[in-house]
Amino acid sequence: GDRLLPQLLYLLLMGMSDPCEKIREEVSTALKSVAGKIHDGEEEDGVPHATKTVSTCLPDILDLALTKTGHWTACHRRKSVQILQSIMELCAAAELLLPRLADIHAKLCLGCHDDNDDVFDAAVACAEALGRYGDDLSPSMKLIVPKLEGKESGYDTPRHIYANLVLLGSLVRGSGAEGEQMSCHVPPICAALKSIVVYNETCRSDVSVMETLLAVCQDMLHSSKTCFHIDAASTLSLLRCALQIQACPSEFGLKEGNAELLKGLSHLCCQEGDVTLLLRPHFSSLLASVTQDLTQENNFLWKTVDDDASNFRAFEALVSLSPRLAGENFVIDDGHGGVSPIVERHLAADAIPAVVLAMLGVLEQMLSDPGCAPRLCSHAPRLVARCILPNLVWKAGAV
Repeated sequence: GDRLLPQLLYLLLMGMSDPCEKIREEVSTALKSVAGKIHDGEEEDGVPHATKTVSTCLPDILDLALTKTGHWTACHRRKSVQILQSIMELCAAAELLLPRLADIHAKLCLGCHDDNDDVFDAAVACAEALGRYGDDLSPSMKLIVPKLEGKESGYDTPRHIYANLVLLGSLVRGSGAEGEQMSCHVPPICAALKSIVVYNETCRSDVSVMETLLAVCQDMLHSSKTCFHIDAASTLSLLRCALQIQACPSEFGLKEGNAELLKGLSHLCCQEGDVTLLLRPHFSSLLASVTQDLTQENNFLWKTVDDDASNFRAFEALVSLSPRLAGENFVIDDGHGGVSPIVERHLAADAIPAVVLAMLGVLEQMLSDPGCAPRLCSHAPRLVARCILPNLVWKAGAV
């Protein structure tokens, strides 16, 4: 009867994702047979009977699938997620899932943390299908972007940020390489990614979050190739993410991937692959961003170089990526802006020894760079008086 039809369809849809090709073929034949007995006559408007049958029973099928995503066996959890993907593939439309989209996103986020790799892979594949078969990604973006921005209470933890980044990257990859679906979403997505590294101190020190953030930035770069030429704000947001990724501890293993991201972005924006050319129009904005935690409350000083709440490592990364630009922007507004006041304050006589050592390393890097050193010659007296001499006096337990 009609009461049992959704359960029958659920079982058939489960078989459509079976790894055995013969089983998939048998299930497809059975589904067409069942649908043919329900819908007599010719197909209307080219819509297959199987598609029409599944669409009719979709609310009940979704209830069954979403319930099973929390099953105690990994096999049932994986199959329930794969059924969602099978529905989209059968109907070639993700819009059918819109009434339950929020629930589906929540279940996929759980799948991103599943201790079974097959369940995780199924969740990623399902999210990619959402991007591939969805004509409009706005509903999904409205669910994900606010969470990444920290605008929804309780969703700013590394666990939630990581899961939503995984879903976002999957949607971007699923949408294809042309970038047409993504073009209008690039600015808000990039702004949300930037907000993670600027405002979420806990996530900045989480290896899973930063690793996934790098992957999403690369996905954005590959899937939205036409957008960054006209959207400088999105480029700046990705650069801010790249700075924070560069600032991560070496044991995170992100340096090589981040170099590829910067190289790809520079080819896209400058056509020459020159990171200095890429950074030049954004250097002052990036400098302001990485030093925004230097306020009057802390006397405009970083108290430590290793604290997760500190942006010192991001400042260090900015200088190391282009010492030449640090030299070009060494003194701005008669010494009230640029790199100089930051270096000078942290090399004062009463500065914290560990911070002094780290900042001396930054200064040494600038003076050792052939593109930067000539630009500092005119500031030599200032550097000697304010940065070098105060640290030539030996102090017990200090530099």
